[in-house]
Amino acid sequence: MEKLGIQIPDFETAERCLLHHLAAELSAGAMSPKEAAARVWQGIEALTECEREFVAAVGPEYYLDYLPPEGLRAWETAVRLAAETLAGTVFPHVR
Repeated sequence: MEKLGIQIPDFETAERCLLHHLAAELSAGAMSPKEAAARVWQGIEALTECEREFVAAVGPEYYLDYLPPEGLRAWETAVRLAAETLAGTVFPHVR
């Protein structure tokens, strides 16, 4: 990669890039909230308020199967809103 002039991001930057990518994909309708939740883990590095809100809205994936239908719809709405907010922010350049 170095020979091609491509800078490899550090782990923290890669995690944050993933959050922004998932938010953009979810906002564009390319994935469902459940698909995004399956790729976000608690403890992922989220530095900005929008990143933290997205991770918090996703919450722990394991409990989704136990939500009643109205609870699942409310969760999906909260995740979509947080994703749209995050997708509307600019991701900082790779260090």
